[in-house]
Amino acid sequence: MEKVLPKLKDAGCDLYILLSHTSIDESKRLGGKFPLFDLVVTAGSAGEPSHRLEPIEGSKGQLVQIGTKGMYVSVVGVYEEGDRFRLQRAPLDGRFKDSRDMLDLMAAYQQQLEAVGLEGLGVKPLPHPSGRTFVGSETCADCHYDEYQIWKETPHAHGTDSIVHPAERSEIPRHHDPECLSCHVTGWNPQEYYPYKSGYLSLEKTRAMTQMGCENCHGPGSHHVAAENGELDEADKYREEMVLTLKEARDTCLQCHDLDNSPAFHMEGAFEKYWERVKH
Repeated sequence: MEKVLPKLKDAGCDLYILLSHTSIDESKRLGGKFPLFDLVVTAGSAGEPSHRLEPIEGSKGQLVQIGTKGMYVSVVGVYEEGDRFRLQRAPLDGRFKDSRDMLDLMAAYQQQLEAVGLEGLGVKPLPHPSGRTFVGSETCADCHYDEYQIWKETPHAHGTDSIVHPAERSEIPRHHDPECLSCHVTGWNPQEYYPYKSGYLSLEKTRAMTQMGCENCHGPGSHHVAAENGELDEADKYREEMVLTLKEARDTCLQCHDLDNSPAFHMEGAFEKYWERVKH
């Protein structure tokens, strides 16, 4: 940067912008260290980008956040009078059609994920915090047949199918992408994007763990099943562990139905509406 700055100054530009592909704190540090820049655009923001320009200490520069996952465009207007810069945050929502170029890029990315595989990405199964393992929804059906039939009629029962053969927006398969798998199969951490031991690994290796199964909400059922089969004592205890209160169900739903992936789920009354489709 020190070698480039003299050339930038000699150019006598009207506006100096630093594109900083790092954390917010590091972007602020760079803006303070190199006060020539009027705007520092940082890729390090978490979630939604700020809707305001942020002054950078020790510099005339201001910080522009763009958020994550390409969900927003941060538009900066430059004016001769009044405030020189004004920021408007625009969500890339359903008002905009998908770009063919971006879809092609997405397809290439998914193909790369398939070629590398979970191991190549460093994604390894970890033990579930409860110490239990997953048994699959078909096992649950042995005793909970009525509840299983209700589940079969919900979108959850086709959760993996929906990323193998997407029906909306594009035909690009996404069942090699940890960010998609985490909420579309059984036995993954929904927010950290890794599988638990005995959870889904692939369509070929772990067919019983496809779809968004019973255990994604109720927790892994190995101890409950073993107790009901007489292999463990305290069957009542393990039955109770599998029960969800309505509040617990709401909190569990939000692990996958977060603002990034399911904004409509956060509207007033949405949980009650969705619950009617899956209650049992």
